Amino acid sequence: MRKKCIKSFTNRKSIIVSFLLFICYSLQAIKPVRFDLQEFINIEINAGKNPLVIPPGVYRLKPFDRQHLLFKNLSNLTIIADSVEIVCSETTRAITFENCENLTIKGLTIDYDPLCFTQGRIIRMSEDKSEIEFKLDENYPRNFEKRIEIFDSKT
Repeated sequence: MRKKCIKSFTNRKSIIVSFLLFICYSLQAIKPVRFDLQEFINIEINAGKNPLVIPPGVYRLKPFDRQHLLFKNLSNLTIIADSVEIVCSETTRAITFENCENLTIKGLTIDYDPLCFTQGRIIRMSEDKSEIEFKLDENYPRNFEKRIEIFDSKT
């Protein structure tokens, strides 16, 4: 009886180990899927989809030729982008429209990471406004352009 129990336990143990090894090898084979939004749009346009519906989601885009998305030589096309957000990874053009006519994009949200501006509050300003001291807000980039814009927080 004892031999049967040991044999049964050993068989169960080897089945469990085999199953765990199978899971481990399977997980290694899974690679993250990279969704190329520009390629998806081009394929849908070439297939004649109108309206073209972009699946909802957040898409992190890298620019190509200083633009994140390019729409070229298109006419009479509607793109439905409800619950679609593109996050541009560089401070360059989000969308380029080249030689397009009657092109509509609905529902699209555009964001940048990193942000393309820095925000802060003026602490002191000289009478002649030639000197400004300000404190940057938390979590904004510390890079500066050659110009600044000042807004009145109340208006």
